[in-house]
Amino acid sequence: GALRRVTRELVCRLAKEGVLYAELRFAPQFHTTRGLTQREVIAAALEGAEEGVREHPEIEIGLLLCAMGTLAPAEENRAANLETVRLAKEFLDAGSRVVGIDLAGYEEHLSDYADIFALAAQLGVPATCHSEFEVPQCLPFGTPRIGHGYQVAEREDLIEAVRSRGVTLEMCPISSIISYDLPRDGRHPLRRLFDAGVQVTVNTDNLTVLGTDLDREYDCCRGMGFTDEELFRMCQNAARASF
Repeated sequence: GALRRVTRELVCRLAKEGVLYAELRFAPQFHTTRGLTQREVIAAALEGAEEGVREHPEIEIGLLLCAMGTLAPAEENRAANLETVRLAKEFLDAGSRVVGIDLAGYEEHLSDYADIFALAAQLGVPATCHSEFEVPQCLPFGTPRIGHGYQVAEREDLIEAVRSRGVTLEMCPISSIISYDLPRDGRHPLRRLFDAGVQVTVNTDNLTVLGTDLDREYDCCRGMGFTDEELFRMCQNAARASF
């Protein structure tokens, strides 16, 4: 019941903030410690999303199911990760609000998780990958979206790689400033990559932990020199890249 309730409350919050579409990501395997299966966890989140949308039909919601990277990759969660991908396929085929998969968590050993993306590609499941500073390990997965991707701004070869492949970078300004002390002005990777013609978007990362919302993120972007017209263009990037 708790996951259903939290999902509904999040959908309602986003709707009240004026969000028209959101993809909510979570790791089903983290909710199985009290006896639920991943399938039951996903079903509970879907129920909460449906309840929220019924209350606020102006918003549309998708769910991204996260596989998890660990600090020291081990066989123990490989089965759980592959199960997440297979369940994403099952719920996609059923016409649910599940829209794809993600790989989150530690990124030091991203290349060890290639089987997740190989299976997703085989099954036709849309995929994105979290990679703040290990983008070269992430690019071979062929995902059309990369979460964060700040490292790209530091290397011309990575700028060209993501630009030529049409990869969208899901950047989270306040999260990056708090977590990595990145600059708040025009030196921030978001500003530099936008100017370089990379498809970048503005996101919130963890709403609760960071105490943020899209309005706060947009204000942060204005401090980097973004105009409202440029913010709108990044919203268009997000719409095009959505699953």
